[in-house]
Amino acid sequence: MHKNSNATRSVAVIGGGIGGLVVALKLIQEGYKVTIIEKQNFVGGIATSFHHGDYIMDVGPHVLTFPTKSEITDEIISIVEEENLIDLPSMSNLYKTYFQGSFFTPGTPISKIFTTLGIGFSFRAFRSYFISKCKNLFKSKFHTIDEYMIASYGEFLYNIWFKNYIKLQFTGSDYSLKNIVNSYPGLSLKSIILIIFTKKSHVALTDNISKIRSSQFNKYPKLGMLFLIQKIQDRITDKGGKIFLNSTITSITHNSPKKITFEQNNQKNELNIDAIIYALPPKLAIQWFPNPLQPSPPKNLAQNAIMVFLFVDSPGLFDWWVINFNQPDLIFFRISQQNFLSKNICPKNKTLLCIEIMCNDNDEISKYEDSKLLSIVLSDLKKIDILNNETIDSKILKFNNFYIDSQMSSNPQQQEIYNFINSHKQEYLMGVLQDSGNSSDSNPSQSNAGFHSAFLNAAEIVKKINLDFTKK
Repeated sequence: MHKNSNATRSVAVIGGGIGGLVVALKLIQEGYKVTIIEKQNFVGGIATSFHHGDYIMDVGPHVLTFPTKSEITDEIISIVEEENLIDLPSMSNLYKTYFQGSFFTPGTPISKIFTTLGIGFSFRAFRSYFISKCKNLFKSKFHTIDEYMIASYGEFLYNIWFKNYIKLQFTGSDYSLKNIVNSYPGLSLKSIILIIFTKKSHVALTDNISKIRSSQFNKYPKLGMLFLIQKIQDRITDKGGKIFLNSTITSITHNSPKKITFEQNNQKNELNIDAIIYALPPKLAIQWFPNPLQPSPPKNLAQNAIMVFLFVDSPGLFDWWVINFNQPDLIFFRISQQNFLSKNICPKNKTLLCIEIMCNDNDEISKYEDSKLLSIVLSDLKKIDILNNETIDSKILKFNNFYIDSQMSSNPQQQEIYNFINSHKQEYLMGVLQDSGNSSDSNPSQSNAGFHSAFLNAAEIVKKINLDFTKK
């Protein structure tokens, strides 16, 4: 189909995260009239940034991860331009996990962890391991991730370490029993003997993240992720694309002609459209359909995020980028020292920290005033010796439905919803598993995360749209 013949075709993209922006850009390049409808007051999803004085705050830790050779890689770099990107070193050196009072690098051998944490921890772990092995001695098939991990490592290690850790590292379809088994092959009796008698072991308590990262190269925009988002947004609007922010869709007519009714700033809008793309997770997109798969959309589809940004009067607080926390006594689960990647996102001799807190609507913490949240965060940071008496300013941002539950995303019903929505003529559900794009190594287990996968998905959707309109 020629681009000129697409000029009369209109396409609505619901969702302005990475997936929505990229598919909109691709459609405009093909000549379509494109409108993006986004519920937030910004585009880019979690892969965007906000300005606060001279600081540029990324919403969590983000980095662009590409295959070393790819046409899509070249296309992404052409958008942001090579001189605006920073080459990053080995990603495995940029991460730490805080566990039981110590910092560990991904891939740390079990022997070192046990030696660091002492004989009491080791005894409880080994005892739990042997009990689980005896219980599952003749079992070779497992049906759930919990069942497999407890049988492989023991209930103690699973509950205190793996249960939360793997949910941080695996999201969406990657959170599957098959992937967990491949990444965590379990401890053998030989490994246990080596740990006990030689204190040497190459068995790691972490997954194969470092191996995945080594097959890719990583870059970061000098002026934060917002720079890249704005580049894509500008290309869309320069070509006549429209973007509606702060918009709530109230209804969608799925017959031809299709009609989307939405409210923006208390004003009702109606959009007649030829095709619709849902750049949303399946269980969010299904809410606008008479759904035969479930009576009504589930509540609490995701957990909320509280981002506490600290502007610290110090050139640096630690020698790495991201710290993951697996300690229920701490209010946060992740910290990123954002100026570690680029000195251009904050003033000289200052540090920009992003502290992430995950909560539900019913959690007490979600009702805290900002002053109380800040007080608890500062107290916890001092407890783990990240802060002392530095001068600090702060900014707190809150996002609803931010972290899509990994088990929800990997639910088999997702494919049913996908097939159901795509059965509607000129309606397409993209393979978006989060409520906004994840461009980052906050989920480094995905080999083609974020922008690269967004371009792959967008190319497939545009190809299908072209084909469907040709048939029409």
